[in-house]
This record gives sequence, C-alpha cells and structure tokens, in this order.
Amino acid sequence: MFRGCVRNGAFHSGSWRLPLPRTLDTLHLAEQNAYIRPHDIEILRGPAADWEVRIRHVQPMGSRYHLEAIPVTDASAGPGPETESGRIMIELTRQAFKTLALDVGHRVGLRIHHVHWFHGATTLQ
Repeated sequence: MFRGCVRNGAFHSGSWRLPLPRTLDTLHLAEQNAYIRPHDIEILRGPAADWEVRIRHVQPMGSRYHLEAIPVTDASAGPGPETESGRIMIELTRQAFKTLALDVGHRVGLRIHHVHWFHGATTLQ
C-alpha cells in the first residue's frame, strides 16, 4: 500500500510520481492510498521504468519468485514512496526471474500495470 496525494493528474508518494488513469475524477481526490498487487509489477532494465528499486530479498516459491525491494531515491529529489513497511513486494514467474538474472543488491526499474485506488473506505480502481 502506497500513501500519497493527487496533484496535477498524478499520484505522488514521496518523490515518486504515478500518472492517474483518465477515468478517475481527480477533482474529488486528495489524500490517497494506492494498492499495487505484487504480480501487477514488472521488472525492467533500462530507462523505461516508472520507478527504480534495489532488490533486498529473493524467495523462490514453487513456480514463482517473491522479491522484496526498497526504493532507490535521488537525495536531491527527496524521499521515496510512502509504504506501510518501506518495502515493495514483487512476484515474478520463474522464467522471468531467470531471464532478468536478478540477485540481491541489483538496481532495477519497475513498471506498474494495475493500481487499486482507495480514498477513505471507497475503492476507486
């Protein structure tokens, strides 16, 4: 769960910015929570990513890998995203994990595929 606010058509959490879907009425949004499921996050190498993280822990779980990552932030840009634990959980298939050749300590980019938006007790999706 990421905590932040909506400004200028984007969700801001720390120094991280995530564009809002056009279907959301941003006039009624202020403080927000964004829930991103671990399997809705893609790991990328290169500049096309939404956010940059460092892999902190890798756990093979059958045909999938569970990864724990922490934000990489530029000191001049301010803090990374606000999460409940300070960690970002990611889930990959075994093939994707092996193709990316990931290991603890690697810096990678994330692309977000789907976000569930929460404002108070309402789910905005």
